Amino acid sequence: MTDKVEEIIKKAIIRFSNEANVEIKQTSLIIKNENENSPTYHKLINNICERNEDGSLYKLKFGKDILGKIDILFQGKIVGSFINSFFIREGKAHDYTVKDLFVRMELKAENEKVKMALFYKNKFVRMITYNELISI
Repeated sequence: MTDKVEEIIKKAIIRFSNEANVEIKQTSLIIKNENENSPTYHKLINNICERNEDGSLYKLKFGKDILGKIDILFQGKIVGSFINSFFIREGKAHDYTVKDLFVRMELKAENEKVKMALFYKNKFVRMITYNELISI
């Protein structure tokens, strides 16, 4: 399952880079858990998060935006429940407020692996693996 998730994230970062006409290393994905119910996904181009007209962060849709198609297998719901559990575990383990945690996913080049880092209140906490992010 972790290989499939990495493949999905990698394709999304490459696609977002191509759409923005920037190098792959200038694009990253952010996963947050603002309400402790389900994760939200955001893209950054040149370290700037896409925003709505009202200034709020634009939330990517797992199917349409990340998969690039309709999520008929409900992968977003399945993966989202694992990610939600990860944020709750990390919050409890380190006495962090869950809504202040986020994971940043980056790809330096198309032939490399996606790197993931955990942040708390915009401060780096540690690098994480897919097994940590999507395990029960």
